[in-house]
Amino acid sequence: MISVDENLIRSSAVFCKMISVPVQVLADGSEDLNNNVDVFGFENVPLPYYLRQTQSTSIFTQQMSKKNQRQENQSNQPKKSYNKPYVAGGVFVVILLVIYFVGSNLQTEKLTSVAQSVGQPHTKSAVAFTKQGELRFFDKNDNLLFAVDIEIADDDTRRTQGLMYRDSMAENHAMLFVLPDEREQSFWMKNTIMPLDIIYVNAKKQIVSTQKNAVPYSEDSIPSNGPARYVIEVNAGFCDRHLVKPGDHVEWRRE
Repeated sequence: MISVDENLIRSSAVFCKMISVPVQVLADGSEDLNNNVDVFGFENVPLPYYLRQTQSTSIFTQQMSKKNQRQENQSNQPKKSYNKPYVAGGVFVVILLVIYFVGSNLQTEKLTSVAQSVGQPHTKSAVAFTKQGELRFFDKNDNLLFAVDIEIADDDTRRTQGLMYRDSMAENHAMLFVLPDEREQSFWMKNTIMPLDIIYVNAKKQIVSTQKNAVPYSEDSIPSNGPARYVIEVNAGFCDRHLVKPGDHVEWRRE
């Protein structure tokens, strides 16, 4: 075994203490990595550098472990959900809008298909109103009830066409049908888009009957319930609004 000078060892230990060398040399030449007390009696020798570094690393590792644990706990917590009533309300509004637009498109397609079936393009009103005269309603005491502008259907073509494919008409507009003779008459609502009041008038220009709120597109017969020579078509509800009834009479003039 190699002999070691004691003074040399002490000097080396002091030097190691000053520079914090991470190794302590024992008297037998081995290294002490686990003891913080100098084997030669020097107490409070600082921990070797690599041990202090390991201790700091351990603290850092513990801190990171705690941080990761907090993040994991937060990720496991249920996420905040949106306010369900507001979400449901928004979905309901969207559904209503879809139904509205789909319904509008279907109605437009229906009107277009009906108009195309007879070669008529559908617009806001496929056939424009053309004023050809004026007609007035009077009660039994000759009091004026209301006056309207009229179109006159006095041939087969115009009588057949009537108010078909029109989806609106002004309150002061009407169509007067002049029929070949006075007899029991009957009309229908085939290809007629808007609801109507149908007024039957005899040869003396007295109102025989009023058929109110005729149903659009209906092919059911609407009878006059008495001999009639003239028929007047107006907007549905016209007779109630202007108090027109059987027994009243009319007068008109052609322009």
